[in-house]
Amino acid sequence: MFEVGGRHVGGMGKMKRCSRGRKARCRPTGLSSLLETEKGVGESIPKVTIPLLEKLSSTEVAEREWACRSVAHLLCETDAQQTLLNHQGLPRSLTALLLDPEWSVREAAAGALRNLSSVGGDSVCQTLVRDDVMTALSALLRQCMSQVQRYPVAAVKVPDSLPTPPSPVPPPHSQPHSPHSLPLPLPTLPIGQGKGKGKARNNVTLHHVLATIEQSLHLLLNIGEGCSAVVGLANREELVPVLLYFLQPSVFFPDILTTAAMCLYTVTEDNPPSHHLLTSTPSHLAHLETLLAPPPPLTDLLDQRHWIILSTLSAGVFQHLLPSLPTPPPSPLISSVFSVLTSVLDTDVSSLLTTLTSTPPHTPPQGECEVEHSVEGCLDSVLSEAESVLTAQLLALEITANLCYTESDEGEWEDVEEEEVIGGDLPETDEGPMELEAHHQAPEWLSGVLVETGMVGRVWRKCVSPLVSPLPPRSLLHHCQTHVAYKYVVAKTMLHMWREVQMRGMAALQNMLSALPPSATPPDSTLAMWRGVLEMVGSSGGVAMCEEVTGLLAVLVEKMGEQNMQCVSVDQLEVLSAASRERLATNQYQQVVDIILTMRCVGKHSLHFPTSIKTPILEVVGRTLRECMSGGGSVWVVARALDTLYDVFGADECPPHLFSDLQIMPILKTIAAQLPKRGSGVSRTELGTAVYGEVVCARDNLLPFIDYMTTRTCPNL
Repeated sequence: MFEVGGRHVGGMGKMKRCSRGRKARCRPTGLSSLLETEKGVGESIPKVTIPLLEKLSSTEVAEREWACRSVAHLLCETDAQQTLLNHQGLPRSLTALLLDPEWSVREAAAGALRNLSSVGGDSVCQTLVRDDVMTALSALLRQCMSQVQRYPVAAVKVPDSLPTPPSPVPPPHSQPHSPHSLPLPLPTLPIGQGKGKGKARNNVTLHHVLATIEQSLHLLLNIGEGCSAVVGLANREELVPVLLYFLQPSVFFPDILTTAAMCLYTVTEDNPPSHHLLTSTPSHLAHLETLLAPPPPLTDLLDQRHWIILSTLSAGVFQHLLPSLPTPPPSPLISSVFSVLTSVLDTDVSSLLTTLTSTPPHTPPQGECEVEHSVEGCLDSVLSEAESVLTAQLLALEITANLCYTESDEGEWEDVEEEEVIGGDLPETDEGPMELEAHHQAPEWLSGVLVETGMVGRVWRKCVSPLVSPLPPRSLLHHCQTHVAYKYVVAKTMLHMWREVQMRGMAALQNMLSALPPSATPPDSTLAMWRGVLEMVGSSGGVAMCEEVTGLLAVLVEKMGEQNMQCVSVDQLEVLSAASRERLATNQYQQVVDIILTMRCVGKHSLHFPTSIKTPILEVVGRTLRECMSGGGSVWVVARALDTLYDVFGADECPPHLFSDLQIMPILKTIAAQLPKRGSGVSRTELGTAVYGEVVCARDNLLPFIDYMTTRTCPNL
């Protein structure tokens, strides 16, 4: 997770594989799936589940392995998921099998737990941690490491030794970028047969060990993001050196490398003990630095799409380590980190996707299925590379935002009892109107690197890329409608990821502009960004997009104030006012609140303009606030509008006649009578602590503000 303006913004999720077509589900046991068997005899899944789970404790190796693999597959079936999740003994039974005497059972158990943690979410991850899965998982990873060390590198990294598992087909209602990765069917592994049993047995063992490493690392990643206690347990189990061992490009497969890197990125976030371990061991730091260097000779196993993610994750680990490194950090290290970030952000995804539409797919006469398969085969490498680049860019923007985030003193709302409600006997509070969080400037060395590498411009291009690229996502989506495979593969992944890059770029830019001194950004660039973001106000991106757009506008207004710029025009404000009016009419109250915050920044910024310039601007601000206060839809919208009114129109620099001309006083008196009634019965639990405090503050300040403005506008009364 990373923070923007004191709030958490969606942090690094697990990497997901998009479905490349309608593929048959693999059968790791070589038998018909349990679901097929049940459908054949007309029995329901829950009736068969309990006998299946009893097989987990069977004395027969084949039955234990079959039971684990069947559980893993059933967790991919919607009808069976809830039954398995409700079985309280399942996590403990599978955890015990992580240290089964047979490696095939260990691998199957790790895969089943991986799927269980993916489907079950945070609650299952916390249950697994309570059942002490970390002790068994840590021991398993160490035993895997010992087993791998027995084999030469060539034996470990044989191209065909570990088949790539098929991409999962997402459930029909799955959310993109959910907190947990989608469950993966386990790969089918060949079993040695015939003469030479000793040698065949070693091959099978190595095969299962490599598969076990991959499944175990994915399991660690799932529970690491689903339970905060895992970070402390990883320190206790000393997992950081183990994860570093699996980060050897010359030894392990790309899936193991990238998953180990994601685990290391997760367990080093806000974890000083791991920082001390890494920074106090020169060999650890040197090993990590090799992953920031230009890639080694790339092969079919380790290609550009794998290396770009691996190097970006390594840069993120170093960003986590900065508090434990000398100040300023070593120049070569910072240069390597920013070299990775700039290289990732400069990669042009649109040029990759242009190849998707440059040559229409050939349509063979055999039928639709073969057409889809043909298109899939031609485009798979392009789509995989584009997806990897977008994933790496999301990570790079997250790292940039974290680099530029600086802690600041945050005021806390007064704690009140849960049963208290808005309206009636609300507690009095001395809190003044809510202030924007003050940002501290970045260290001088960081400001210098950001300016030298042109990071503001690079991140800004990510914010606008879907609008100006040669192949905008909407055009790509339109092209997909004539090809089933295009629509299935591209439309549901690339468009969403591209939009995510845009929003995360805005979040990173907010942190960067807040941390940089005014001289670091030329006024022309600030103005260009202001105009560009205004064009996005009307875009259909939902609550998240509106939050990022309005937040970036607010930061740009503050930056223009620092640079003494008077560039906000009435026409530009009318765009915001119209957006507020439109969202208010459709009950999109959170977006209205975000727009009001931007209006507040504009209003406060304009107070220092000459009267002839600020008067028309303040008129638009006041009219927008009046519409929000009289809309009658949300107590939160009214509270935020009142808070803005106090700050802007209560300032000495605001001409008193504007308040009278806009006829705001009658509305305030109506609100003073209605606010307790409007919020009656709404508890802090329903509103949230911050919103509840904001409403309390707005109510407490309303009557004093009415008296103050009456005195200002009518001094003779």
